[in-house]
Amino acid sequence: MLQTLVKLSLEFRHLVLAAALLLVAAGAVLLPKAKTDALPEFGAPVVEVQTEALGLSTGEVESLVTINLEEILTATPFLKSIHSKSVPGMASVLLTFEPDMDPMKARQMVQERLTMAWALPNVSKPPTMLQPKSAAGRAMIVGLSSKTVSLIDMSVLARWTMTPKLLSVPGVANVAIWGQRARQLQVQIEPQRLESAGVSLDEAVESAGDSLWVSPLSYLEASVLGSGGWIDTPNQRLGIQHVQPISKASDLTKVAVPSSALRLGDVAEVVEGHPPLIGDAMINGQPGLILVVEKLPNVDTKAVVAGVEAALAELSQGMPGIDIDASLYRASDYVDSALANLVRMVIAAMVVVSVALFLSLTPVGTASVAVVAIVLSYVAALVALYFSSPIFNLIHLAGLAAALSLVVDTAVVAAEALGRRLRAGGGASIRCDRRNRQANDLCSGDRSAGGRSDTRTRRRNRGILPAAGSGLWRHGGRCHGRRALGGARPRDGFFPFGQRSRKQVRTCGGAAVRCGLWAAAGEVLGDDRSCLCDRGSRSVGATRGDARPEVVAVAVL
Repeated sequence: MLQTLVKLSLEFRHLVLAAALLLVAAGAVLLPKAKTDALPEFGAPVVEVQTEALGLSTGEVESLVTINLEEILTATPFLKSIHSKSVPGMASVLLTFEPDMDPMKARQMVQERLTMAWALPNVSKPPTMLQPKSAAGRAMIVGLSSKTVSLIDMSVLARWTMTPKLLSVPGVANVAIWGQRARQLQVQIEPQRLESAGVSLDEAVESAGDSLWVSPLSYLEASVLGSGGWIDTPNQRLGIQHVQPISKASDLTKVAVPSSALRLGDVAEVVEGHPPLIGDAMINGQPGLILVVEKLPNVDTKAVVAGVEAALAELSQGMPGIDIDASLYRASDYVDSALANLVRMVIAAMVVVSVALFLSLTPVGTASVAVVAIVLSYVAALVALYFSSPIFNLIHLAGLAAALSLVVDTAVVAAEALGRRLRAGGGASIRCDRRNRQANDLCSGDRSAGGRSDTRTRRRNRGILPAAGSGLWRHGGRCHGRRALGGARPRDGFFPFGQRSRKQVRTCGGAAVRCGLWAAAGEVLGDDRSCLCDRGSRSVGATRGDARPEVVAVAVL
């Protein structure tokens, strides 16, 4: 495989260089558009179900809602664990599935189980399955404060104006409001006033509940929203629409109490308020609101933050008197800082490695080949990650930085091997002939040690080991030929001998030559079947003439 790759790279070296330039251009165009995040999605598939039960205490939520909801969801397939939490007015159930479970299939099975929610006591709203969230969670935290707008009015704007706008940003999963004060018209009962007026508590509750469009109290008539009906005229049918006259606390005080001439304001205190707070938010030491923006899994953090900032810029124009602080927390700041630090480290390492290569490898061309091969290897890895991974994270880039030592080692070893082959392949052409003693001496083993021969020398002369310093194989200490019946065994790592052939094969100085295969590599010299052996030719895998070492290095690395 490697021999074929090198052979094709030598023959089509212009295409190899063009492919390298195309790879660099693709990296310059694609990598700036890559999605980035700090950490990968390391968490198991999780589905959260919440149920709102206004007016119920923690114990009532646990006994009436949470336990019954757990019984419905426990039989969900592939469920690993289930956890629940009950707070005043809210029940939350967290389901964790097996790590190899598809999140979309998990949500589908949970939704199928929620069709049994009709069996829950009619004391809460229907259970709601929340959007999937990234393992990192928060993408941005926004602070709201004002000196002229009340916290209740600001909560109304945050709930009904800002939250829908932010949820429309691509990649946003949920927007949680901390310190929210939901606007309510509260009827605060005073038992002494009720007793003195002769009005029961049920009558006061019924008066307040039935005066509104709809009431969460299921035993009241206002719990069912009736139709307004219509009026038929000779020309058309006109629909009747109820107009709610009660919008302020002063309007609610005018509601009459049944079986009495008193009004609701005579027996109770009617005020505008909010439910009891479980927590609160502080902005610069003052009470305010905090919007926690959570993102979906496998989305670009920087794109989500940019979209949220653009939406906040549009909203700020229609909310005078409210200060929007978007700098409390931005996940993109951490991602940008981490990527900048990593890029600086990689650039510094590349500079140090380049200087070390140019100082250690004497030929400048060899060092240049190693540096170019390292850069191309990293560009190819990043382009491959761009197409194979939905998002870049710091774990990917840290792994590439850790692999720098392996890439440098491979590049240096290959460059040094090419340099040695280049220097070893510089001999002149010799003619191998049984009648040519000078050629036979040149093709013999290494006898420079004064005739001394050991086991390693004998094995090298028999063609078992490579000749010292040459990188080429010697066979038998002399030139001879044999038939290649079924494919000759290669005498050199760069010469392809895998194909079946019956052509004459000769070895000269350890370099195997297939006679008559290439005119530039060898030619048949009469009936004695001698071959012209040229170590600088393509047939022995040397790197001179048309065979350029830079092309081989780029192709191999």
